[in-house]
Amino acid sequence: MSSAGAGSLVADELPGKATYQSQCRRCHGEDGAGKTAMGRRLNAKDYSDPAVQDALTDEAFNKSVIEGYKDPTSGREVMPGAGDKISAEQLADLLAYFRTLRKS
Repeated sequence: MSSAGAGSLVADELPGKATYQSQCRRCHGEDGAGKTAMGRRLNAKDYSDPAVQDALTDEAFNKSVIEGYKDPTSGREVMPGAGDKISAEQLADLLAYFRTLRKS
């Protein structure tokens, strides 16, 4: 990474993109809008929406990635957690990439 830091990198260069592509894209879609077949089935939120991004704290994001996410109505697990399969660095990289999905 350059000494300028992650803020100067374009989204395609962020290390978290590979994790997003392999672990999140199937439901949340390339753009985070959740409009994939699986995303629609699971009522995935539109994380390209600035209001939805604003409502999701970094802490809540990290918790859902690590522990998974259950539908608040049914209690059914709709997103499995990564548990100890993701390092703190990978989680931080994934969050940085995830925040780039926000539409301006």
